[in-house]
Amino acid sequence: MKRIFKMGVIVLILGVILLGIGFFNSGNKAIYFENNRPAIFHSHTKMSRAVLNCRFMAV
Repeated sequence: MKRIFKMGVIVLILGVILLGIGFFNSGNKAIYFENNRPAIFHSHTKMSRAVLNCRFMAV
């Protein structure tokens, strides 16, 4: 029982260390699936030229 407990603690500590390394190396990113493949979600959106032209015409 002690051996299994020690192994569990070692795996837990290793997991926390790897989690910290991943988080501090910009690993905390939102992802989504596009055609069954993971892709990183970018918060900025692209506007089409038509939308941009309408904005300048309205002013």
